[in-house]
Amino acid sequence: MIGGRHYMDGGVVNNAAISHAVAEGATTVYVLPTGWSCSLDRPPVGALGMALHGLAVLVQHRLADDVDHFRSIVDVRLVPPPCPIRVGPADFSHARELIDLGRSSATAWLSHQGDVDVGLLRPHADSVVVS
Repeated sequence: MIGGRHYMDGGVVNNAAISHAVAEGATTVYVLPTGWSCSLDRPPVGALGMALHGLAVLVQHRLADDVDHFRSIVDVRLVPPPCPIRVGPADFSHARELIDLGRSSATAWLSHQGDVDVGLLRPHADSVVVS
Protein backbone atom coordinates (compact mmCIF):
# COMPACT_ATOMS: atom_id res chain seq x y z
CA MET A 1 0.00 0.00 0.00
CA ILE A 2 1.34 3.41 -0.98
CA GLY A 3 -0.53 6.58 -0.16
CA GLY A 4 -3.65 4.62 0.72
CA ARG A 5 -3.72 2.72 -2.58
CA HIS A 6 -2.99 -0.98 -3.10
CA TYR A 7 -0.48 -1.88 -5.82
CA MET A 8 0.44 -5.18 -7.46
CA ASP A 9 3.67 -6.13 -9.21
CA GLY A 10 3.26 -5.27 -12.90
CA GLY A 11 4.94 -8.57 -13.77
CA VAL A 12 1.57 -10.21 -13.36
CA VAL A 13 0.48 -8.80 -16.73
CA ASN A 14 3.77 -7.78 -18.37
CA ASN A 15 6.46 -10.02 -16.91
CA ALA A 16 9.46 -9.00 -19.02
CA ALA A 17 8.30 -5.49 -20.01
CA ILE A 18 10.01 -5.69 -23.41
CA SER A 19 7.52 -3.10 -24.66
CA HIS A 20 8.71 -0.60 -22.05
CA ALA A 21 12.38 -1.14 -22.96
CA VAL A 22 11.56 -0.61 -26.65
CA ALA A 23 9.50 2.52 -25.86
CA GLU A 24 12.50 3.91 -23.96
CA GLY A 25 14.71 3.41 -27.03
CA ALA A 26 16.42 0.10 -26.35
CA THR A 27 17.90 -1.58 -29.42
CA THR A 28 18.97 -4.77 -27.65
CA VAL A 29 16.87 -6.34 -24.90
CA TYR A 30 18.06 -9.22 -22.72
CA VAL A 31 15.20 -11.23 -21.26
CA LEU A 32 15.66 -13.58 -18.32
CA PRO A 33 12.28 -15.26 -17.95
CA THR A 34 11.23 -15.30 -14.32
CA GLY A 35 8.64 -17.73 -13.13
CA TRP A 36 9.52 -19.96 -16.08
CA SER A 37 7.17 -22.88 -16.44
CA CYS A 38 9.38 -25.82 -17.37
CA SER A 39 7.95 -28.98 -18.82
CA LEU A 40 6.93 -31.12 -15.89
CA ASP A 41 7.60 -34.78 -15.20
CA ARG A 42 4.26 -34.96 -13.38
CA PRO A 43 1.32 -32.61 -12.75
CA PRO A 44 1.50 -30.18 -9.83
CA VAL A 45 0.00 -31.42 -6.57
CA GLY A 46 -3.15 -29.80 -5.21
CA ALA A 47 -5.33 -26.92 -6.28
CA LEU A 48 -2.78 -24.23 -5.34
CA GLY A 49 0.00 -25.98 -7.25
CA MET A 50 -2.22 -26.33 -10.33
CA ALA A 51 -3.37 -22.70 -10.13
CA LEU A 52 0.19 -21.38 -9.77
CA HIS A 53 1.41 -23.55 -12.63
CA GLY A 54 -1.49 -22.43 -14.82
CA LEU A 55 -0.72 -18.78 -14.07
CA ALA A 56 2.96 -19.37 -14.90
CA VAL A 57 1.98 -20.92 -18.25
CA LEU A 58 -0.27 -17.93 -19.06
CA VAL A 59 2.47 -15.41 -18.18
CA GLN A 60 4.97 -17.41 -20.21
CA HIS A 61 2.73 -17.46 -23.29
CA ARG A 62 2.40 -13.68 -23.05
CA LEU A 63 6.19 -13.46 -22.95
CA ALA A 64 6.48 -15.75 -25.99
CA ASP A 65 4.07 -13.51 -27.92
CA ASP A 66 6.06 -10.40 -26.91
CA VAL A 67 9.37 -11.99 -27.94
CA ASP A 68 7.88 -13.04 -31.30
CA HIS A 69 6.53 -9.53 -31.90
CA PHE A 70 9.51 -7.47 -30.75
CA ARG A 71 12.18 -9.60 -32.47
CA SER A 72 11.20 -7.88 -35.71
CA ILE A 73 11.79 -4.46 -34.11
CA VAL A 74 14.83 -4.88 -31.81
CA ASP A 75 17.48 -7.46 -31.01
CA VAL A 76 15.84 -9.63 -28.32
CA ARG A 77 18.16 -12.01 -26.49
CA LEU A 78 16.29 -14.68 -24.57
CA VAL A 79 18.35 -16.16 -21.74
CA PRO A 80 17.40 -19.80 -21.17
CA PRO A 81 16.18 -20.69 -17.70
CA PRO A 82 17.59 -23.59 -15.74
CA CYS A 83 15.27 -26.50 -16.48
CA PRO A 84 14.10 -28.83 -15.23
CA ILE A 85 13.29 -27.39 -11.82
CA ARG A 86 11.87 -29.86 -9.38
CA VAL A 87 10.68 -27.32 -6.84
CA GLY A 88 7.06 -26.24 -6.61
CA PRO A 89 6.22 -22.55 -7.17
CA ALA A 90 5.04 -22.11 -3.56
CA ASP A 91 8.16 -23.72 -2.04
CA PHE A 92 10.64 -21.00 -1.09
CA SER A 93 12.92 -23.29 0.91
CA HIS A 94 15.24 -23.81 -2.10
CA ALA A 95 15.77 -20.12 -2.94
CA ARG A 96 19.59 -20.15 -2.62
CA GLU A 97 19.86 -23.32 -4.74
CA LEU A 98 17.61 -21.86 -7.46
CA ILE A 99 19.43 -18.52 -7.48
CA ASP A 100 22.77 -20.32 -7.89
CA LEU A 101 21.33 -22.54 -10.62
CA GLY A 102 19.96 -19.51 -12.48
CA ARG A 103 23.24 -17.64 -12.16
CA SER A 104 25.33 -20.54 -13.50
CA SER A 105 22.87 -21.16 -16.34
CA ALA A 106 22.84 -17.47 -17.36
CA THR A 107 26.64 -17.19 -17.02
CA ALA A 108 27.15 -20.20 -19.29
CA TRP A 109 24.75 -18.74 -21.87
CA LEU A 110 26.38 -15.30 -21.75
CA SER A 111 29.77 -16.86 -22.44
CA HIS A 112 28.63 -17.97 -25.89
CA GLN A 113 25.54 -15.73 -26.47
CA GLY A 114 23.60 -18.45 -28.19
CA ASP A 115 20.05 -17.84 -29.28
CA VAL A 116 17.14 -19.59 -27.62
CA ASP A 117 14.20 -20.76 -29.67
CA VAL A 118 11.07 -18.91 -28.55
CA GLY A 119 9.27 -22.25 -28.88
CA LEU A 120 10.90 -23.18 -25.58
CA LEU A 121 8.56 -20.65 -23.97
CA ARG A 122 5.69 -22.92 -24.91
CA PRO A 123 6.69 -26.31 -23.48
CA HIS A 124 3.08 -27.27 -22.89
CA ALA A 125 1.68 -26.31 -26.29
CA ASP A 126 1.28 -29.91 -27.41
CA SER A 127 -0.06 -31.18 -24.11
CA VAL A 128 -2.63 -28.53 -23.18
CA VAL A 129 -6.18 -29.61 -23.87
CA VAL A 130 -9.04 -27.17 -23.42
CA SER A 131 -12.47 -28.66 -23.10
